[in-house]
Amino acid sequence: MPQFTTLSYSLGVIASLLVLLMPIQPWIPVELSWIETLAAVSYAWSVWLLAQNKPIGWWIGLVGTALYGLVFYQAQLYAEVGLQGFYFITSVQAIYIWLRGGHNQTEKPIGHVSKQGLLITAVLAIAAVFALRSFLIAIRGAAPFWDALTTVMSLVAHLYLMGRYVESWYLWITVDVIYMPLYASRNLYLTSLLYGVFSFMAFRGLRNFQRLEPEQRLQATEAQALAQHYQTVWVPEYGHCYWEGRRYTPQADQWESYEFIHIAKGQAAWEADLALRANRLLVCGTDPLATHVWHRRYRGNYSPAVEQIADSRHYDLYLLTVPDFGFVQDGTREGEAIRWEMHQWFREVLTQKGKPYITVAGPPEVRMARAIAAIDPFLVFPPLADP
Repeated sequence: MPQFTTLSYSLGVIASLLVLLMPIQPWIPVELSWIETLAAVSYAWSVWLLAQNKPIGWWIGLVGTALYGLVFYQAQLYAEVGLQGFYFITSVQAIYIWLRGGHNQTEKPIGHVSKQGLLITAVLAIAAVFALRSFLIAIRGAAPFWDALTTVMSLVAHLYLMGRYVESWYLWITVDVIYMPLYASRNLYLTSLLYGVFSFMAFRGLRNFQRLEPEQRLQATEAQALAQHYQTVWVPEYGHCYWEGRRYTPQADQWESYEFIHIAKGQAAWEADLALRANRLLVCGTDPLATHVWHRRYRGNYSPAVEQIADSRHYDLYLLTVPDFGFVQDGTREGEAIRWEMHQWFREVLTQKGKPYITVAGPPEVRMARAIAAIDPFLVFPPLADP
């Protein structure tokens, strides 16, 4: 996966440089402006990054939005000019929503628009298309119906994408296909070609969001899902709550050893308390041994004190989750770059200490099935011997 990502970005950089050189190439049969070229490259990178579920795409999109506002003004597509202004303002808002729109001001996860929301959107969008069409006819705009239709659809798609909704990509695919002949009719050939590329990116965005949405639910609630299946209790991450309490302090990314000792003890205390309410099985989202590994991540070495706490605990089975799905930021997670390294560290520690563990990988339903198959034998108790 990392190699594929590096190749994709490398090809993107090369393609961008080639596009930026197009206005000065004598063999190009149509005249291309520098503004349109810069706008196209900026927009392409913005859409590509957003399709990868990366918030930085909004920042880059601000540049493309400003440039395209000027391009569309020169082409007399006035509705598009207004739309670019709307995009610019709301893209700033989208940055905040993606990064702080989730629970407790964490990064907002991918979701779906409700059926009621889709119905309300459809009614308002149809009314808006005809109202905007009448206005564009009055000011003698080019292609008033198609301009109005694509403007309203783009507006709705943008609002949906601001909310990180899967449905946004269905709209973007449709509107990008309509945009291609519309822009070509106004001699915006590069932009027309660009929207052909956008339609492909939108399809990739749809696939990525469809894949990430169920996986991020599993990532966030895997232990909770197992507890629900077995009708028992589960123990959340004490360290997660501890981090939430200290995250806004100066130098919050700097950790001391005593904090890991506190987290390990706190996790153990939560386990002891909730075990009293367990229904034959206690599901733990983490344990002091994981805290032991995180000490290495932040302090560069292992802590004997944390290790002692971890060694005093007993667990019948560890489920080591393989990071073979897209990284989902919840506002507290380190990042995609270290996931495989941390996974290897966890595996090494479990192996060195002789802990019983299995790895779970693949789609959510496969992970759950493998976990359940491994846990069930622990819940089969032998019959009592005759007195």
